[in-house]
Amino acid sequence: MKAKQTRLLLVLTACLSTPLFATEASSPVNRITVNQGAIKIEAYEQGAGKTIVILPSLGRGAQDYDEVAGYLAQDGFRVLRPEPRGVNGSQGPLNNLTLHDFAADVALLMDHEKTGPAIVVGHAWGSQPARVLAVDRPDLVKGVVMAAASVGKFPPGYSE
Repeated sequence: MKAKQTRLLLVLTACLSTPLFATEASSPVNRITVNQGAIKIEAYEQGAGKTIVILPSLGRGAQDYDEVAGYLAQDGFRVLRPEPRGVNGSQGPLNNLTLHDFAADVALLMDHEKTGPAIVVGHAWGSQPARVLAVDRPDLVKGVVMAAASVGKFPPGYSE
């Protein structure tokens, strides 16, 4: 395995907010806002190259991935980190949402940014909209990385 691929694997494996080591160099972080009707999605973008989209776990923000995004940008990737609805600057209806709604929010950002097919990393709960995005919009997904993902066991009565 090439050194760059090994480092990418290690960084993606560590995709929690606890930094493993200090970033050698930082890439500027840009804030993007995409609107569609009542939906406003805020995201962070940094780096250049092939796109990796990172989706945080339930109730968490994109800033959990500051350290990881820095490493990926340093290694030649463009990293997009959308905030889920209701977190930081992202807004939209919060009643009766499905995973398809969260996946559509990510697709809205990716379409706006003209990413083409990208690697989508979903951490814990974030793996669920990542998987739905792959089904709903396969044109946008080159691959899905499920970090600390659920094996699919849900509490009784859960309908999603």
